[in-house]
Amino acid sequence: MAETENLRKQQNPPEEQLGEELAILIKDLKPLSEDVARKHLEALRWRNGVHCPHCRASSVTLLQGETTRCGVYNCRACRRPFSVTVKTALGRTHIPLSDWLLGTAIFCAKGESTTIRDLELALRIAHKSARQMLRTIREAAKHTEKVDESAY
Repeated sequence: MAETENLRKQQNPPEEQLGEELAILIKDLKPLSEDVARKHLEALRWRNGVHCPHCRASSVTLLQGETTRCGVYNCRACRRPFSVTVKTALGRTHIPLSDWLLGTAIFCAKGESTTIRDLELALRIAHKSARQMLRTIREAAKHTEKVDESAY
């Protein structure tokens, strides 16, 4: 069974099925490490400095113990740990942040015509994960459009 799956992937590489532009995008973004992806999201979310998503306090400490995950902060005011994904659409998912960034980039490149299959092939993830990811990205895009329209 696994041999058949590998043979299928070799015969139809994702780059050929997605198109040349997306193949270039995937080639550029796929090697992103989790650390780089997390730092990118931190820069996007916390432009004016890190603050607690629970109480909005800006007095936070980066936890750096041996058993602590990278990017975990502790709020000095409410004493709760948090990371860049807490209280976001990316929180509580098992999909790596680098895949979320690549999935979002694919959605931005293809727009509403992005399919679950596009994400499956590009990210090499399960259908169910790709479906949930696309649903989440579309919801976030709708929310962003509403915010943009109300700003003007």
